[in-house]
Amino acid sequence: MSSVEEYIEKFPEEKQEALYKLRTMLLVSCPGLHENMQNSLPTYGKNGEVLFAFASQKHHFSFYACHYDLLEEFKSITERYNCGKSCIRFRKCDEQVLNDLKNIAIYIYKNVKGSAYHGNYRMKN
Repeated sequence: MSSVEEYIEKFPEEKQEALYKLRTMLLVSCPGLHENMQNSLPTYGKNGEVLFAFASQKHHFSFYACHYDLLEEFKSITERYNCGKSCIRFRKCDEQVLNDLKNIAIYIYKNVKGSAYHGNYRMKN
């Protein structure tokens, strides 16, 4: 897959809607993000550094925060979700989920230089 559009368009309509909402939320909330496909996922970064990615899985969606140490600020939010080290999983992309992810994305976007992983995740051209 060569573009985020192609990635999204391969899914059924209801999943496409959720993925477009995630994409729009990131691009509007974090101006200047660079978007590409990396490791077969829609990936978003700034200044050459990967910050976020997302995916549609069989039974859920996944939002990846590459600088996952910064998620510590959001324990009260992340404990509502099924989470991995850098992954937040959710079944429906409703307004509450979008708002939670928006707050997380904005924080990471503004504070990435304070992450222990700053400089570790590079965007591919």
